[in-house]
Formats: sequence, structure tokens, C-alpha cells
Amino acid sequence: MSTLRSFDLGPRDAPASTEGPPEGHCRAWLRRATLLLHAAILIAPPIVIGRVQDVMRPHAIVVVLLLLILGAIEAKAHDRPSREGRSLALGSSLALLLIAWAAIGNASASPLTLGAAPVAACGVAVRAAALHTLGPRFTSAIEPDPHLVVHGIYGLVRHPSELGLLLLGGGIAVLGQGLIGAFAFLVLLLTSATRVAREEKALAARFGVVHRTYARRTGLLLPRISI
Repeated sequence: MSTLRSFDLGPRDAPASTEGPPEGHCRAWLRRATLLLHAAILIAPPIVIGRVQDVMRPHAIVVVLLLLILGAIEAKAHDRPSREGRSLALGSSLALLLIAWAAIGNASASPLTLGAAPVAACGVAVRAAALHTLGPRFTSAIEPDPHLVVHGIYGLVRHPSELGLLLLGGGIAVLGQGLIGAFAFLVLLLTSATRVAREEKALAARFGVVHRTYARRTGLLLPRISI
């Protein structure tokens, strides 16, 4: 799963396509195949061990749908990963997958824990808003791009994609009600904190006083509230 960056490359002319519509069709089919693969990975463990009923529980269906929605949103992005960014994205993805497996395998989800589902859905919405703001400027790279994005949801928080990821992972971990999910969430928290710290350092080095001004009026992961 990739992460979103608060960097703006500025407007650029789209290159003329030499392939025409077939390239777009190939990308669409690739996105569909990727979603099917995601679904298979999510539901495979309980099916393999003969616990098909786990996948049919309401909270398990919610978990699978939320992650597939997130996958569909992120599949439209054109990432430009770096080695460092790719390793952090991989760590976050594996942690989120483990959280999801733990939640799907939980047979004792109560109405109280189902209250965590809206939190997870909010995480998907926040991450989608960050992706919508960045559009094709999506990247999991750590290196900053030429222009700083300060509009949209980035006008409220500096790292909304990581906020969305933590809300999603935290909500699903509560649905799981187990030590495995809790441990995986701690791993997710660590990878997100590492990314945020490295991006803040890179942004401060690149934009200097502009970033300091931006940081004074926005929160790191939560909006600043003026009283």
C-alpha cells in the first residue's frame, strides 16, 4: 500500500499518447486484477484453514470492503517510489494486512467493537481526500518536490495520508480485539511515525521558512484548534 506526500509539482502539460485507448484499457484491467488479488489475499487464510464462516461475518465484510475501497482509490495513482519510501510503504502494507487478518478471524466482535467501523471508514475518507488533493503527484518517495501543497486537506494537517492510515488501522485493530492486531498496529504506528519524521526533515531542509510558517498554522496529524 503506497503513502501520499504533501508536495506539489505544479502544472505540467500532459504528453501526447502514442498508444491511444488500448493503454487506458490495459491500466483499467490491471487495476481490476489488482483488486481481485487484494480480495484473494484478505480472505485466503480463513478459507485455507477451513473457517469460511469467518469471512461471512458482518465485521469481516466491513473490513474487506474498506480495504478494497482504499485499494481502488490508490490504484488510480501513479506512484514514483524511492527505495526508502518503498520500504516504509511495504512495512505499512504488511502491518495493515496483519491487522485485517486478525480482525477477520475474530469470532467475538460485539456491537461495541463495531463502533470502530466508522473510525476506519473515516480513515479511508481522509486518505482519499489527501489523494484527491495531490492527484497525479502521489508518491511514496521521501525526497521533496519543487512546490509545497498547502491547500485542500493539507491546509488542515501536514500528513493527512498517514492520519487516514492510522485511523483505518486503529479502527480495524479494535474490531480484531486481539494481541496480534494490537502488535501490528504498533508496527503501523512506527512506520508512519518514521515517514512523518523523515518527511518533516526533508521539507524543512527544502522549504525553510516557508515550511516553518506552514507548520505553525497546521497540525502534524491533527488540525490546530485556536481558542
